[in-house]
Amino acid sequence: MAKQLELPDGRNLDYVVVGKEDGFPLIWCHGTPSGYTAIPALESACEKQGFKLVTFSRAGYGGSSRRKGRSIVADVDDVRALLKHLGHEQCVVGGWSGGGPHALACAAKLECCLAVVAVAAVAPYNVEGLDWYALLGSCSHLILYDANDSTLLCPGWLVKAKIVCLELMHSVSTADDHDRYRRN
Repeated sequence: MAKQLELPDGRNLDYVVVGKEDGFPLIWCHGTPSGYTAIPALESACEKQGFKLVTFSRAGYGGSSRRKGRSIVADVDDVRALLKHLGHEQCVVGGWSGGGPHALACAAKLECCLAVVAVAAVAPYNVEGLDWYALLGSCSHLILYDANDSTLLCPGWLVKAKIVCLELMHSVSTADDHDRYRRN
């Protein structure tokens, strides 16, 4: 069940925290349309790797208040307020699909964001002869960069973030898990 945070401008933000209490926080930006509910594969992968998963509904989704004139980068303020509320001084931010640009905005504008993971696969879905699920699994590449100086990093928690995303991509590239995601 989502909790609500009253933001400095008076709006509400839905959020959920799951996983290891003392785990390194992974802030997850949902796709479009969606909300704070993470798919089971993401929760499971984060739990296996010891992350604290923080999900939220962007402005206008779920119980989160709309923000008139909102831009992608404006959501960084909401993430910053959520992190302050939760007492986190550093984080990794991830997102997929429509959440990818929001994660990248955090890399550019959120001072405490140490790294960003944006997961995206672009391919037409119903093209004859194209195995969309195989394309998702084989053509998705993850490159993790330090959000502060754009050099490739490999500390332990960052390697674990890559594992989380690879497990997630593998899981959603199977028809059974994809069907389960579509029903949620």
